[in-house]
Amino acid sequence: MSAFDRIEQRMPELMAELAPATVPDYFDDMLRQSGRVRQRPAWASLERWLPMDVVARPVSLRGPALRPLLILLLTGLLIAAGLALYAGSQRTRLPEPFGPARNGLVVVATQDGDIAAVDPVTGTTSVLIGGPTNDLGPWFARDGQHFMFVRLTSEDVGAYWVANADGSGARELVHAPVEWFEWSDAGDRIVVVRRETGSRPASIVRVADGTVAPLAVIQTIEHAFWRPGHDQILFTTLGSQGKAAYFLINADGTDQERIAGVSPDAVNDPQFSADGSQLVYATWGLGEGLQGRIHILDIDTGIDRALMFDGSAGTNELDPQFSPDGKSLLFERYLADDGGYRLVVAPVNGGSVTTIGPVHGTGTGGAATEFSPDGTQVLATYEDDGSTWILSLDGSAPQQLPWSGGGTTWQRLAP
Repeated sequence: MSAFDRIEQRMPELMAELAPATVPDYFDDMLRQSGRVRQRPAWASLERWLPMDVVARPVSLRGPALRPLLILLLTGLLIAAGLALYAGSQRTRLPEPFGPARNGLVVVATQDGDIAAVDPVTGTTSVLIGGPTNDLGPWFARDGQHFMFVRLTSEDVGAYWVANADGSGARELVHAPVEWFEWSDAGDRIVVVRRETGSRPASIVRVADGTVAPLAVIQTIEHAFWRPGHDQILFTTLGSQGKAAYFLINADGTDQERIAGVSPDAVNDPQFSADGSQLVYATWGLGEGLQGRIHILDIDTGIDRALMFDGSAGTNELDPQFSPDGKSLLFERYLADDGGYRLVVAPVNGGSVTTIGPVHGTGTGGAATEFSPDGTQVLATYEDDGSTWILSLDGSAPQQLPWSGGGTTWQRLAP
């Protein structure tokens, strides 16, 4: 074969010689055999799902598969998170110290000198602090976990005790004649005003260990209140003719200052709004129509507003307080010509009022009142007969509790 005798020219001839011209004899048998076999399912062929270069890639030496380890790790993390959430759900949730909360138990002092709890929904009762001691004046901390009470040691002298909400763990906290006390926001401290000859000193007491820090003020304090959302104490002093002045001081005893903008005719203790920005109080002026008027003061700006409500003319209105949501006021309205007084609920901006509870006589000392934590009811103890009531804000279905006097308090719970 010469250099020019190339095989390409003879390729058709050679292929014709090599290839069989007819179908092989076994072709029919092959078709019958394959017809009896089911076609391989599509999902069984990786080539249908993966690129051929992936399927055909040669397998090299590999370490242990990571997918099972990752799945195991993820499962462990999910189990741990679930256990953490469950454990967290078992902890006692605490309410905010101010503003609306869920209603808990009503705790009252009985005529037998015990402290008892009343479920306001079912009416069931249980004794929290019993025995031969004479206990009264319970008052819950704002977190609903503890309450203070007075244990009398003589006719009118007592020590202040603290107990858990269920009455357990009762212990003496302040062993001295105390005129007044008030809880801090977190319930970790109380401010107390003692009764001593010629003075009424105030101090801050830590609930955990009873540590006392004097609150150095120049004036003679009547009552003291913790300012919501601030580590400050408001205290009241009385001047001539029973007129009141209000002061703020830090809980560490620094930066005492008189609150500006308060009417010179202020009487009664002021009450804070839930955010601590406003005070509501009553005045008693000398001019006609100026007796028993309610004011709201913005503490930061010093702007003071006198409020008028439907029916205010010819009446005296005293002892106001804010509802938990800050939208309503509760106060005592005294009718003309010694017609007695009733509790009244009204909007903070004035307007129509709703009278609640029974009528009581003028000059009988008024009522000790407290909004329910959710703001839908009022807990009231009347000074003249000691009767205690749960009153709805719409004036319907008043409920009298079977105890009188001694003090009442309503437990706050988380919503």
